[in-house]
Amino acid sequence: MISSRNGLARLQQRLEGRRSFFRYASGSSRARYKAIELDEAELKLFSLLNRVKPDSDIRIAGGWVRDKLLGKTCEDVDIALEDETGAVFSKALLAEYNRLEGSAAQAVTLSARPDQSKHLETTMFTLYGKSIDAVHLRKESYTENSRVPAEVHFGTPQEDSNRRDFTINALFYNLRSEKIEDFTGRGLRDLENGILRTPVDPLTTLGDDPLRLLRGIRFACQLGFELEDDFKSAARDERIHAALERKVSRERVGNEIKKIFTSKRVSTGLRLIEEYDRPSRSSQMT
Repeated sequence: MISSRNGLARLQQRLEGRRSFFRYASGSSRARYKAIELDEAELKLFSLLNRVKPDSDIRIAGGWVRDKLLGKTCEDVDIALEDETGAVFSKALLAEYNRLEGSAAQAVTLSARPDQSKHLETTMFTLYGKSIDAVHLRKESYTENSRVPAEVHFGTPQEDSNRRDFTINALFYNLRSEKIEDFTGRGLRDLENGILRTPVDPLTTLGDDPLRLLRGIRFACQLGFELEDDFKSAARDERIHAALERKVSRERVGNEIKKIFTSKRVSTGLRLIEEYDRPSRSSQMT
């Protein structure tokens, strides 16, 4: 464990020009990956985050980690918090930012289910040109009729990883340890091998949110990755197709189809859509 003071010092050194660095993965995979290169805005942002919560494990989640490991730029930063909501954290963060920068940045907190508790709220704001979402680590449960979680509770990093769509999107970058965390044990390996795999049984992952079927096809088109065999089997299951019709709006489906058709591998998307448009009738309800 590194102290916050040493961590901030290293960040400051990189701001002076040392921006490329290697980090080892934690978890079952220990392979060394290409350097993650932080731009100046990310260095300033991460320094600010560590300043506000020096004794907590603040994690950057999902797509930012994936894209950085692939050597791509990413303007969207998802912050995963251990012990408080995004709304509470953002107040302290923006107060410190405004004090340091002499600005007046503000946050917007949205609730996906305003008629119920605020367990689904996400706080969004922009700092140093980065679009930021802040939310707590969580575990979720779903009903048969909605892809919106019925219950959300504070969770562990493992539980938060398991609820995500693919292992490559379940990676964390821990700001305090400055290491990539792979709680599924397969995310880094799948990223290296170009595999799209769900963190848990794909029937569970797709049954909870059937839109992930189309997201899988989109990622295959955008990244040039291969869908894992168990995912392919689940994608043909008639129960998943029934859930897709029952749980997902036409607008959401249309948005994913549009992204597939504007990707670099449209032919791959068309082939996969045609392949999975015919559900297997051999699957039986359990």
